[in-house]
Amino acid sequence: MKVAHLPALLFIAVLPWSAVGQSYTSRGVVLYAKALDVTALDPTLSHQRLDEWLRSGPAHVMTVRWAPSDCDLKPPDDLVRDWPLCAKFWFRRHGKAGDAGGWGLIDVGTTKKGIAGSPHLRALVITGTSQEGRFSDCEKLSDLPRLLDQASSRRR
Repeated sequence: MKVAHLPALLFIAVLPWSAVGQSYTSRGVVLYAKALDVTALDPTLSHQRLDEWLRSGPAHVMTVRWAPSDCDLKPPDDLVRDWPLCAKFWFRRHGKAGDAGGWGLIDVGTTKKGIAGSPHLRALVITGTSQEGRFSDCEKLSDLPRLLDQASSRRR
C-alpha cells in the first residue's frame, strides 16, 4: 500500500456511521444503557454501572430484561422526523413481603443521530403483584429502592 493512500483510509475509518446508514444497533443501545454510570441519570447516587446498581445495589432486583425502544412514542414506519431513541428495561424483585417490579425508559439519543447527547431517565414505573391497576411513577433513580419496598409490602 502506498503512503499516499493513508489519508483516504484514515478518512474512511473515522467516517461517522450515520453517513453510511443507521448509526446504532439494537445490541449497541442495550450495551450502552447497561454500562451507564448511574450518576449520569441521578447525580445523588455514587458511581456504579446501571446494570450492577440494579442487581447488587440498593434496588436488589432479581431479573432485568433490556431492549431498544422508541421511547413508547410509537412513531410511524416512515421515520422522516428524528425520533427519540431509548433503552427500555423491565425488572422484578422477589421478597418475603411480596413481589414488585416495573419498567424504565432511558433516553439515549435519536433515531437519526443514534446514541448521542446526555442520557436521561425518561420514565420509571413501579408496581407490586398484589396491586392490580396501581402504579408509582418516579423521576429519580434513587427513589427506586424505596418505591420497590413500598410496592412489595402493600396488600390488597
